[in-house]
Amino acid sequence: MLTHSTVAFAMLPLAPLVCLDIFKGRWRPWLGAALAFAALMGPWVCYQKFYDPPGNRLVKWHIGGQDTPDDRGTFETIVENYAAQGWAETIKTKKRNFVMQLGIDWHSGLNRSAELMIMRRNNQYAHLIPALEVFLLGALMLPLALYRSRKVHQGIVPSPLGRYLLWVVATVVCWCLLLFKPEAVIFHGPNSLPLVLLAILAASADGTRYGAKWLVIVLQLLFFAYLWIISLEPTLQTLSPIGVAFSAIVGCSLIALSVALLQKQKPAVATAH
Repeated sequence: MLTHSTVAFAMLPLAPLVCLDIFKGRWRPWLGAALAFAALMGPWVCYQKFYDPPGNRLVKWHIGGQDTPDDRGTFETIVENYAAQGWAETIKTKKRNFVMQLGIDWHSGLNRSAELMIMRRNNQYAHLIPALEVFLLGALMLPLALYRSRKVHQGIVPSPLGRYLLWVVATVVCWCLLLFKPEAVIFHGPNSLPLVLLAILAASADGTRYGAKWLVIVLQLLFFAYLWIISLEPTLQTLSPIGVAFSAIVGCSLIALSVALLQKQKPAVATAH
């Protein structure tokens, strides 16, 4: 909240899970979280309200569609701007917010023209599904991962992995519906959303016994190099030093991860024999 206020879109869907935990007696962790939140946010809220009021500019912008300052209150702004927009345009805007998660370039194949490569990079930067890259393969293993998580954590309903997935779905829905304008891109939303979704898909791929995680690791490295290693200026024929450096870092990280996974599997194999 202190660095990027749109994280509020991710906090609203937590409410049902928090209530469920409190109902089942698991309230202590949430009490600690609430106290920490109050300690961090309290001074900032006081600054907004008393030193630099009114402190509702971003709420009026994202929820009420008012991107220029005025003297109206938050609720008044939301009601009046939605009334002015009308039902038809409102529904159209909400649909567009959901569609924006898919990105805008799914038909150009491996075409490497400068315009299309820039579009792909912008897709990855701005839109949720393209940002997941090769980790989307983890969605194929997600049902099996959810089943195993439920089996291991029988006393917790839903299971931890199921909770994360419910939170992701609820956050996307909440975010896309609450935004007044068609602005549902990653940098106008909760930054934790793609990170948690990446973790869910990575965990799903890692939990399989059929080598899917190795396929994801190799394809991720190849895809990253394909998208970023070539400079787009002045032509597509030159290597980008930054792209090469980042590709090398990603490659070394994936190699180290692969070695660690192999070492982890060896004791398990030895024990089985």
